[in-house]
Amino acid sequence: MIVTAALALAAASATPAYRARLPEDEVIYFLLPDRFENGDPSNDRGGLSGDRLQTGFDPTHKGFFHGGDLKGLASRLGYIKDLGATAVWVAPVFQNKAVQGPPGEESAGYHGYWITDFTRVDSHLGTNADFKALVDAVHARGMKFYMDIVVNHTADVIQLEGCKSGVDCPYRSIADYPYQRRGGVNGAPTNSGFDGTNFAKLTDPNYAYTVSVPAAEKDIKRPAWLNEPIYYHNRGNSTFRGESSLTGDFFGPGRNDGRRRFVEYRENRHGRQHHRFHCRSEWMTEQPITDFCCICPAFDGDQHPPDVLGFAFDQQGRLGRMQEHTMGHTGQYEFGDA
Repeated sequence: MIVTAALALAAASATPAYRARLPEDEVIYFLLPDRFENGDPSNDRGGLSGDRLQTGFDPTHKGFFHGGDLKGLASRLGYIKDLGATAVWVAPVFQNKAVQGPPGEESAGYHGYWITDFTRVDSHLGTNADFKALVDAVHARGMKFYMDIVVNHTADVIQLEGCKSGVDCPYRSIADYPYQRRGGVNGAPTNSGFDGTNFAKLTDPNYAYTVSVPAAEKDIKRPAWLNEPIYYHNRGNSTFRGESSLTGDFFGPGRNDGRRRFVEYRENRHGRQHHRFHCRSEWMTEQPITDFCCICPAFDGDQHPPDVLGFAFDQQGRLGRMQEHTMGHTGQYEFGDA
């Protein structure tokens, strides 16, 4: 009994004090790493060569990378804490497509919303080791680290036939362009037997538009299944009203241009009603839950998690209920917006 009590006391004393703070008591400092502090000029161009349309770097233009990175953020943690902040929340730090947009309207993925690789830090911001060092440094100051991830769309690589540079793509409704016909109600039959729920029978993505992917971008996304067009709606641009608010694509110069992910397909193809992404050291795995949420324990998995990740949505795109998800760690929370 004495030994048990001693072990419990030792375990309690080993738990960092910041873990005991409730989410509603945090003072959160949100920042965009690229626009905060440049701690390593050698990564300003992300290891790429050429002008800003190749590297994404142009500190004179608001639409391109300016040079901020994770090392720079780590060097300013004292400043953030002195402001009274108890937690740091960063915009998405995953690898992004450096530049996208129609000719004359290009911009860079400095904001983190054009993700191609969910398993590593964007090369403009640093490395996975830099990320781990940053989270360590945040925790060492008694602060929490909030991580941001976008799972309902990725970088814009899928092309829809007849659209001007992927921008002029009118939304095509399910009624006028059913999944079981190519190019409209009078088109050739396809996806035979698909009833809207049995996604194993949805194998052809060419029901509303004919889709294609440039050869150079066929395998740029990680996990690799994100490269498959069937996992995206591909119905054209959302009007942010009605049906298109769920199945339309994001669009527009300087916005998150990626095709919206076909969440229902991935869930139901695997015989699950819902799923959750976990960003691990080298992969993303899925676990069934009661609403569509996301939590990212960090690039090195359970051994070194950040404290919070948001966003949470249910199947209708509404804010899902906030849950605690510890993955073996107490005090780890998730939250979301809609």
